[in-house]
Amino acid sequence: MWIVEENAYQPIINIETFNKAQKILENRKHTRLRNREYLLKEITYCHNCGNKLTFITKREKYKDKKYERRYAICGTANKGKCIKQHNNYDKIEKEILDYIKKFAH
Repeated sequence: MWIVEENAYQPIINIETFNKAQKILENRKHTRLRNREYLLKEITYCHNCGNKLTFITKREKYKDKKYERRYAICGTANKGKCIKQHNNYDKIEKEILDYIKKFAH
């Protein structure tokens, strides 16, 4: 059980600086989004090591316009076991779907 005591220690920075830093963090250029569905999630693997790909979505802001970009990256890349290469998910999805459509007609 924790006992919280307000103002028990002298702060390192003042409240204005803290609030300013929080506002800057909120307005960062890139924001990672979680819990997105990806059509190819269960069937795509890294061409280098064979591990499953991980998918991320980032919101980006450029000149007052907001963009949402989706990327595929090897699941072991962040652990230093594979190449850290961000691939455009939408491009990959389109290429695979176009390939499948060739056989459907």
